[in-house]
Amino acid sequence: LEYCALHCSGGASSHLLQFYPVLLKICQSQLSEAKATRSTEMSLQLLQLLLAHAPNVEALQQTKEVIVPLFQSWVTTFDPWATKSNFALPITTFLGLLGAWHACHPNDFTEHCLR
Repeated sequence: LEYCALHCSGGASSHLLQFYPVLLKICQSQLSEAKATRSTEMSLQLLQLLLAHAPNVEALQQTKEVIVPLFQSWVTTFDPWATKSNFALPITTFLGLLGAWHACHPNDFTEHCLR
């Protein structure tokens, strides 16, 4: 996460393009764990970073392949009025991911909201 953040803050996010498939696979494996851990939060933060700094359409598409199922799960399972939600991911970190998607790719985000 810190390595990727350094590249993005230094304006070299395009260098990460070659690592997108591996980084996304790591995120996906961590997010598929039954119980949320610190690794879950870091994976969501890494997804947020990769999404916000996707250097091309292909990288964005690869990132969305991980994010869209999470979004669909949130839409169908999160209940803001429940004391314990069925949504397994840390909601604060997840909302940061959705916020990055909306802020950096608003048309794409809106398209998925309307589905």
